[in-house]
Amino acid sequence: MKLKSLSLIDGQFVDAEITTDTGTINVEAEISFIPPIYSSIPPIYIGHAVWKETGDHALGYIAQHFDAVRDLITQELTHMVE
Repeated sequence: MKLKSLSLIDGQFVDAEITTDTGTINVEAEISFIPPIYSSIPPIYIGHAVWKETGDHALGYIAQHFDAVRDLITQELTHMVE
């Protein structure tokens, strides 16, 4: 799984394109840069995910691979704000 592109919109929303072995997923998410007390990782709320090739919903795939998706997005965001 690789992050192909990521855009930060209004400092709070992410539009990302993630490539997988199965295809490419377009992801729209909301980021909270105020991490919860129990974790240093900012919460990510994925509101929309579709397979680019078909337009089918990809939330099931995202749910199964959520930790990897979250890590890809947070790593890229970290590089953007440094």
